[in-house]
Amino acid sequence: MDMKVRGVLIYECEDCNTFFSVSFQPKVSCPGCRGNNIKSLGDGCTYYNEEPPPLETSKESEELELIEESLTLETLLKAQDVADILSVSERVAYEIMEEKGFPLIRIRRSKRVDKTDFYEWLQQRKF
Repeated sequence: MDMKVRGVLIYECEDCNTFFSVSFQPKVSCPGCRGNNIKSLGDGCTYYNEEPPPLETSKESEELELIEESLTLETLLKAQDVADILSVSERVAYEIMEEKGFPLIRIRRSKRVDKTDFYEWLQQRKF
């Protein structure tokens, strides 16, 4: 297996005296104490066998990762699923999903509902 080389910046945390290196990223904090009182010691390189992670993630990507961690795709219902469960049209399902108190999850322009939350919401609407 071929070794790969990646350039890094080397830092020292002045609060906890931790030495660490990071790939070239604009925002850096100490991995030991999470502090920002750090000084640059120079640059260097690191050797590795795997692909390095991306340098930055967008805010949208981070939000989607959080959603994916807490919800799997199997637990999310689409409007068509809601329509099928309630025996109504998809248009009516979209109207229901916009009602106040409905546990709607918006992912950009898509509308989803967690299956458990949907059935709890449905139970609360029983007379």
